[in-house]
Amino acid sequence: MPLRPLTVLLIAATAAAALTLAAVLGNTWRVQSQLETRLHALAGRERAGLLARALEPALAQRNAEAAQAALAPLSADPALRYAAVFTPERRVLARIGDAPGADPAVPPPGEYRTSSVDGVLRSELPVVSGASGRLAGFVWIGLDPSAYGQDNTLLLQNAGIVLGGLVLTGFALLRLGSELRGGLGHVRRGLDALAREDYELRLPALPAGDLARIGETVNLLAARLGERANSARSQQMQLRQESRRLGAMLRGISAVVWEAEPRSGRFRYVSPEAEVLLGHSPSQWLAPDFLDRCCHAADREWAQGFLGHAGASARSHTMDLRLRHRDGSYRWLRLMGSGEQTAEGPILTGLLLDVTEEKLAEQRVAFLADHDSLTGLVNRRRFQELLQNHIDAARQPGASPGALLFLDLDQFKYINDSYGHHTGDEYLRQVTQHLRVPLAPEHVLGRLGGDEFGVILPGTDPDSSELLCRTLLATLNAQEFIHQGRSTPFPASIGVAYFPQHGIHTSELLANADTAMYEAKAHGRNTWCVFEGGGDLARMREKIHWEDRIRTALRDHRLMLVFQPIVDLRTGKVVHYESLLRMLGDQGETIGPNAFIAVAERFGLIRELDRWVVETAIATQGASRLRNDPVSLTINLSARHFGSADMLELIRDATHRHRADPGAIVFEVTETAAVENFTAAREFIQALRNAGYRFALDDFGAGFSSFHYLKNLTVDYVKIDGSFVRHLGTDRSDRIFVKAIADLAIGLGIRPIAEFVENRATVEHLLELGIPLGQGMYFAAPASEFIAPALRATA
Repeated sequence: MPLRPLTVLLIAATAAAALTLAAVLGNTWRVQSQLETRLHALAGRERAGLLARALEPALAQRNAEAAQAALAPLSADPALRYAAVFTPERRVLARIGDAPGADPAVPPPGEYRTSSVDGVLRSELPVVSGASGRLAGFVWIGLDPSAYGQDNTLLLQNAGIVLGGLVLTGFALLRLGSELRGGLGHVRRGLDALAREDYELRLPALPAGDLARIGETVNLLAARLGERANSARSQQMQLRQESRRLGAMLRGISAVVWEAEPRSGRFRYVSPEAEVLLGHSPSQWLAPDFLDRCCHAADREWAQGFLGHAGASARSHTMDLRLRHRDGSYRWLRLMGSGEQTAEGPILTGLLLDVTEEKLAEQRVAFLADHDSLTGLVNRRRFQELLQNHIDAARQPGASPGALLFLDLDQFKYINDSYGHHTGDEYLRQVTQHLRVPLAPEHVLGRLGGDEFGVILPGTDPDSSELLCRTLLATLNAQEFIHQGRSTPFPASIGVAYFPQHGIHTSELLANADTAMYEAKAHGRNTWCVFEGGGDLARMREKIHWEDRIRTALRDHRLMLVFQPIVDLRTGKVVHYESLLRMLGDQGETIGPNAFIAVAERFGLIRELDRWVVETAIATQGASRLRNDPVSLTINLSARHFGSADMLELIRDATHRHRADPGAIVFEVTETAAVENFTAAREFIQALRNAGYRFALDDFGAGFSSFHYLKNLTVDYVKIDGSFVRHLGTDRSDRIFVKAIADLAIGLGIRPIAEFVENRATVEHLLELGIPLGQGMYFAAPASEFIAPALRATA
């Protein structure tokens, strides 16, 4: 396996140290050898010089014995290999050892010289006669340096020093290597941890220097990467949560994410929800001809233009279009998108929602704005708009006149009162179906309210309109309404008015036709009558006059409330006051409701009167609380408003705004109005009672007089109709009836109230029958102030 870099570094350092030691030792040996050679040479010179001075006499005399005697002491020197004395002629005069002969070719030395021959250091020195200064001869001395032995002290010392340095260097390198190896090991583990995305590991303190800075850098990097990883995980978690929420929201609203290419005007991506939306797979959505195949013909050009051009703008764009489902039906979809510039060019991205239900609801609302919800016919408001349009068209030069038929059912009240509201609704639906049969497409059939219908006949003449009247009646009379095994016909009375002859305004023309209809009823019902003018005209004008007066009174605040007390017959104390509507006449006179309520109902103004009464009465109760003199009031609701969600909202809102006390407000509705839609009446009454209000059933006995209704309507009071109270002293049947009502009501926890109490005798009769409360002129007439009548309590 390959060596680690640190090991290579240590080996290289050790090798460098060893080479340095070898170089030092080699140099020491060389220097020491050179020094010893010099020392030996110097020793030889010294000996040769001493010997030359000792041999000078012997050479001068050429005395061999003396020369030999001079050489003899040298033989004790173990390093001496030889010594020889030569004459100037190179003849040996004396010698010891194995001295070689002098080479005749080599001149005698003129001065000291040395040479090494066969490992022997030879010193040559001339001997000069002191007297004459001439060469007397020369001396050779051969020394063997090895005979002295070699002094390796210096070499050993240097070797020890170098070896010690090498050891110290090796130890230092080992120590450094160990520290480096440990530090680098920590760094490696730290980097490995970073590679594993483990950002919690921290390196310990490393040796000072670069390694410590590397460790600090690794720790700082780990900390920052950990922070970024935590932040990234947090962001990823948030993104996943947002993605889940967005996915759940998109699935919940059946939304499709889409992208389109503005250049081609085609989808390039749709989310999988697209298949759930329309039954077409995403690949089918991406087909080039998808819009051509699936988009409604009326929306196709607009849709292609939207996808093709909306991408040029970064702002949001919205478009509704119809796409065909796989089952063949069309769904309304809403495209919401905005343009975006990418490297590939502009794209359009957004959401696609199914708004079919919303569109149907819009169409339904638009339809209901102009149509009656029960019969599907145009309602009174739309009918009047269309009638005015036809009147205006008939007034144009050369235009043909038209006719208005005003039809009222003769048996509807009987059906409604006998069988209930739901049966009455079915009766009206069947009448509508029968009325459609004889009408032409250009005729306009509308429901004007209750059991009243209108027919507009544009461009007709009297003969044709009267023929249609006969046809309509014949059609209705030929049919029967079957309920619970009993059959009832569909008789009706029709009034005819011509336009523009009998009126150029809808109100005028409707009043004339209404008048003619009442003439038909006066002639025995189930017939028709044309408006003739005269007395009919007077009655018509009177109705129009009252309609205008009602509208003026609403506009100019010429309505007022008066209050009549309802009294506890035993104590004489006022329990509450009934709020009664009055109108102020042109001369300031007070006009009772009998003069204008019927007209208000006929012309659709009763709802506005109802709202005015409720708002004003609740405001009056709230004002009494602010004066710290609270009163309890009863408020009458008409049949038109009874059970209405709008009225319920108005009551709650007005109570809150005027800070009124719901417990001090009693709502009254006639028995007939309550029974007409029994289920709705019960829910409406219960809703008000749950909010703290109380309820009274008015005119009980004058309508159905069904104890079943009294049992199932959770009211607080029942007001006995005055027709049974007036003659209590003389009419035994009235007494029996009132007694029965009182006993039943009290047994059900309902407090009975007697209306039209006009004398003291009536009070006494009522007390005998167990009636606790009464109302009438005997106590007080209706007044604009709260009057507490003076009545002696009955023991």
